Amino acid sequence: DSTAETRAHYLFASNGINAEQIKHALAEVDIRPGFDIQLGLDVHSDNLEMFLQSHRDENILSAIQDNIRQSTHRFDQSVAQSLSIDWDAQLQAIFRQFGLIPPSADSASVNEEMNVTSSGASSSPIANRQPWSSSFSDHTKQKLIKKSDSSLTPKNQAWSKPSIGRLALGYSMNATAYSQPLVLELNASRLNNTDYPLAHRISETIRSIGTDQKSLQISEAWQIFYTMITHALSDSDADGARGTPECRRFAKIYANPKDNSVQIASLRSSLVAGALHYLEKQFFALIESQIAKQRAQAQLGGLPKPINKIKAYVNILFKRGDMWVVPHLEIINDIPIWAIIFYLLRSGMITEAMELTLENEFAFQKTDRSFPSYMKAYATSSDRRLPRVLNERLRSEFKQNLRFYKEGTSDPYKYAVYKLVGRADLSNKNIPDVLPTAEDWIWSHLMLTREVSHNTGMSMEEPLHEQYSLTDLQTTLLQFGARHFSANGQNNGLYLHLLLLTGQFERAAYYAHQQYPDDGVHFSIASYYYGLLRVSGIEQLSSEDILTLTPEDLPQISFARLMGLYTQDFRIEDPEMAVDYISLICLGGDVWPEQQNIAHEAIRELVLDTRAFAALLGDVQASGIRDPGILERKMKLFNIDDEEQFLLTITEQAATRTDEEGRYSDAILLYHLSEDYDSVVSLLNRLLGDLLASSELRSGSLIGGANGYGEPGHDMQLPMSIAASVNPGTLARDIMDLYETNKEIMSAVQAHTRDTCNMLLKIVSARENFEAGKYTQCIADMDSANLVPMLPMSGIVTRSGGGNGAINLVRKRAQQFGSLNEAITRNIPMILRMCMEALIEIKNAVSDTEFGKDPTRHKVIAEVQERAKNCMIYAGMIQYRMPQESYSYLTKLENAI
Repeated sequence: DSTAETRAHYLFASNGINAEQIKHALAEVDIRPGFDIQLGLDVHSDNLEMFLQSHRDENILSAIQDNIRQSTHRFDQSVAQSLSIDWDAQLQAIFRQFGLIPPSADSASVNEEMNVTSSGASSSPIANRQPWSSSFSDHTKQKLIKKSDSSLTPKNQAWSKPSIGRLALGYSMNATAYSQPLVLELNASRLNNTDYPLAHRISETIRSIGTDQKSLQISEAWQIFYTMITHALSDSDADGARGTPECRRFAKIYANPKDNSVQIASLRSSLVAGALHYLEKQFFALIESQIAKQRAQAQLGGLPKPINKIKAYVNILFKRGDMWVVPHLEIINDIPIWAIIFYLLRSGMITEAMELTLENEFAFQKTDRSFPSYMKAYATSSDRRLPRVLNERLRSEFKQNLRFYKEGTSDPYKYAVYKLVGRADLSNKNIPDVLPTAEDWIWSHLMLTREVSHNTGMSMEEPLHEQYSLTDLQTTLLQFGARHFSANGQNNGLYLHLLLLTGQFERAAYYAHQQYPDDGVHFSIASYYYGLLRVSGIEQLSSEDILTLTPEDLPQISFARLMGLYTQDFRIEDPEMAVDYISLICLGGDVWPEQQNIAHEAIRELVLDTRAFAALLGDVQASGIRDPGILERKMKLFNIDDEEQFLLTITEQAATRTDEEGRYSDAILLYHLSEDYDSVVSLLNRLLGDLLASSELRSGSLIGGANGYGEPGHDMQLPMSIAASVNPGTLARDIMDLYETNKEIMSAVQAHTRDTCNMLLKIVSARENFEAGKYTQCIADMDSANLVPMLPMSGIVTRSGGGNGAINLVRKRAQQFGSLNEAITRNIPMILRMCMEALIEIKNAVSDTEFGKDPTRHKVIAEVQERAKNCMIYAGMIQYRMPQESYSYLTKLENAI
């Protein structure tokens, strides 16, 4: 009723609803039967065909919408992933690739690689990597440079591409600029059989590379290496090796060391002496720097002799005015005598320390009356060993008076001097309070080491627990690991210096390759040159790591794979430089002959990868004069003595490889350069046969498009200086013209091979004329090829002088079919079809002439028909050697004639 309706209006209005408006909207709704506006189809129609059609269209539209919806969803996911990228990490990776920051290595991985096991240096996942990217043999390619250790690359760098740039590996173009010329000079000296002062040249060059922390650390590392090598070389000269070439001087001793060998003990002692010399000179330079900065406090008086500088340095440390401010220093004659003696020893001035001791001998009588005799014996001993009696007395005094040293109770320098001079109590090698830096620590341990040789009985002079050699120090250093010396990765060069100072050249090169990749490579080269690097053999090349261990637990470097990684990006643009680096692998041939085989395999791969055959292998002029290539000029670097062996080792094997892989154009040139001319022509025959068989008649091109042949899926490239053409037919003509001008070359080609090539060239010429519409010339070319017997009977004369020899000639050619080269026989169906179609075109051209009564016209048609008949007789005799459809098609063509 109206009352209820009024109340409803008020109820709706109180809630913001206009009831009247809703009423009018409902009244306007059309509730008549449905009608499909899109298709114009009445939903209730009885037309079944239209109903099914509408449902089909709806299904198609629904499928399209689903695909659009899925694509949109995938796109949204991709955008979301892109937006969630850690841009800071990406920025750091870019900086690292461009050398703006040094590649940082995870400390844990550093410790793992330095405590390497026999199975490899790291268990981190490795991604596939093949620097020799062409076609290394399966036997060696995966071994030579199988994978790249993930610890050698920036963190999170995945090897997802077959070729990674130098910046991604951490190699610097700036470092290459100074290092590569030195390698060229080194190899030039090797070619001239002269020594090259590699360590000295690198040491000189490295000083100019920069003043940043990284450059200074690298420069210092090379200075350490140079100093140690210089001492080792000079000591070996003193031991009777004078005149021995520096190259590989220590290879045989270092490669397989025996702990009881006099030679290896002498070498280690020389290396220790070099390390001590460097540390002592470095420390004295620091003293001079401090004195220059604090002249007033140093109070350097008198002549600037070394001992006076040491006293001045002690003044800086301990004297303020006229007072010695550090307690417990023993003052003798107004100087802290033990501190000065210690710093004289620390600066390598042992003679000066002895002289100072003897000058104050009277003062020592009160407390250390025997010390002057200890110091004199120590300074005058060639190997810094005290005589047994004095040594036992010193150690006895040390145990009684100094063994239980406590900080702040006695002079720490006295404890240190007794410890170093007498090598006392080696069960506790720690020297407290006086060794504030890592350089001081390694110096003290080097001072305590002594090499023993069971052959000379030196080991019997000391009990086992008092023996401490360089090998023991190396073990101690590895137990600390890189993390101990490089807090937060801020001083990575320090651990490299310590590895070098302890004679661990393999681990030093490996660690340097992690932190400074270019210098790591060249540290390996320099060590290898002097014979101070063990390299892995072919059986270890399958390892995933550059650093591995020998069965005797000695470290070794995969030098060949390291050279492959370093040269992978510039070997194409600069193959000569790549040859120089790869040739260094052969340096180890004096100890490991298999290194030469590895180098030869790497060179073969370089030849195949760069395809710079003329540059690498040379060329042969039309006159037969050979222009030597890069490899031939540098033959001596690979221990190849004569050209014949060189060609056999490199060129012929590379040619065989390319031949087996179907790279015919490359194989032709390689066989040509190796002077295997018969193989060149044989390959030309195969190539021409393939080309003729693979292109259809009337295709407009003999070659069959732009894809080429011999290398499936690639554009054909023929980088030959003798015929720079993309047409194999032209290439074959050029080569045969070249060979025919030289009798010696032609004599090396078998007659059957030569005849086959000439016949194929005539067939190619016939095909070219056929494609060009020159049908008469096509038939003439086939007549000159002497393959298909098409000549009319009037043109064939028998022995009796008659003209009935056509059948005999056809039969003879059919009998010769089996002796033809496969490159020809496989093309016989095409050749017969070409001849028949050419004859048809000639007949049609003559039939269409306006001179219907011309007697020549009938003669030509008759000759064409006779030629076609002979052709079909020949085809009939060999029809079972052809596909069935070929003979059927020829029969149709005959009917057309």
